[in-house]
Formats: sequence, structure tokens, C-alpha cells
Amino acid sequence: MAARLSDWQTYHEWVEDRIGPDPTILKIGCGRDDLTPFPWRRYPDVHLIGLDPDPLAAANLHISRLVPFNGGPWRIPPESVDLVICRYVLEHIAEREELFANLRRVMRPGARLVFLTPNLWHPAVLISKVLPTTCKQRILRWTMGADEQDLFPTHYQMNTARILRSLADRWDFSVERLVTHEFEPCKYLDEFSVGFGTFYAYFRLMSVTGLGRLLGASILAEFRKHPRPLRHAPARVEVLVKMESRESAACLLPARLSK
Repeated sequence: MAARLSDWQTYHEWVEDRIGPDPTILKIGCGRDDLTPFPWRRYPDVHLIGLDPDPLAAANLHISRLVPFNGGPWRIPPESVDLVICRYVLEHIAEREELFANLRRVMRPGARLVFLTPNLWHPAVLISKVLPTTCKQRILRWTMGADEQDLFPTHYQMNTARILRSLADRWDFSVERLVTHEFEPCKYLDEFSVGFGTFYAYFRLMSVTGLGRLLGASILAEFRKHPRPLRHAPARVEVLVKMESRESAACLLPARLSK
């Protein structure tokens, strides 16, 4: 029997499926490093751009350069990115329309977006949504030893399959793959037998009944940017106008810098 893959292992497989020759890849929320980093050493020809609000993310050894993620247009040339990836980042983004406007601008026609994010309908995520950030920081520090400076506010603006499909349609992306799944038992309370038992029982319930397709902990998806020009429906015009006005003041960098 094949070993069960975790959420991040499956995500890494999907990313590897989409790495072409000599690609420019944008990693949203690159951070200073990952607990389970992608094997970038296998791909020496990748030009990896990091996008993160934390200036300390410039210390990430895998990225070629860091682009600030502080709202407004990204300092990345239009249609210069072959693949965009992000893992457990979308839940921290408050302005979803602005995110997709930026994606449309920087991705080449036919480029892919691969992401992994929590599913809002999972019980642990629903609880997380109503808890104050400071409370969540204390819980994660206590149960998982997480560093408070690595914990960011969550907004859950893009964390159901329905919302994600709607955003894809509105911004002219095709949904190539989208799965909601309980990849493994939730680990937040592994230190406590009652917590571990509860989440393991939930995991088994999702596996046996097939309810993981609705109530699983994670959403893993791949979107493709349509080659056709964006259809300017009224719902997007205001976002695009704001982006264009802010972009005029932004300093756009060359598509490639020397490695």
C-alpha cells in the first residue's frame, strides 16, 4: 500500500508538475524559510522571486530577490511570471480582489497558480476564525512552540471552494484542479491525548464517509490564467483603476536580474 502523503507533500508534487525549463516563479509569503522546504536544489535554473511583508524574508536563501507585499501593485513586470505558488498564505490576505488583479498583471498567459490553504468549513478553522489573534498566538505557542513573530492575522476571505471558483471565474482563470481533503489528522493538540484522539477520530470519519471533500482541513488547487484579455466586467473596473493609479508611482524592476 502506498504511503499517505501529507498536505505539504501533495502540494510539492503539484508544484513540481508545473516547473518548466528556466522558469520565473513567484512565491507569495516566502518567509525566511519553511519548516518543510521545497527541494529547490533540484531546479538550479529556477528564478525564484519572494513576495512577503516581512523585510527579514530577504534572508531566505532560495529566493533571487524579495518584493515587498504591503498592498498596492507588486513591483514585478507585467506578464513575467510562469508559475505562482503559495502555501497557507491566502487565509492571511484581506484584499482578495487586489490579489487577483496583481496575479492577472504579473502572470504570463497560460501561467499557473498552485496553492494550499485551509478550508473554512473545517471545525478547527471555524474556531480559528472567531478567536482573537492574540489568543491564537498563545495557543500555538503553548501547543506547538510557534514563534509569535511568525504568526500573522487571518481573514479567511478565500477559504471555501465556492469563493475560490467564483474568484477564478471573475478574473478569467480556469480551475484546472481543486480538491478539499483531510490529508492527515489536525496536529494543533497532539500534545494532549484528548485533542489527538478527537482529531484522529474526525480524520477517520472524513476518510470513511467521503465528507473530506466538503469538510476536510485543506484546499489544494491549481488555476490557469486564460490567454485571452481580461473581460472588464463592472465589478472589476474599480479595482483595476486603483491598481493602475498606484502602479504609475511604483518602480517596476526588470523582468530578470542576474542570478
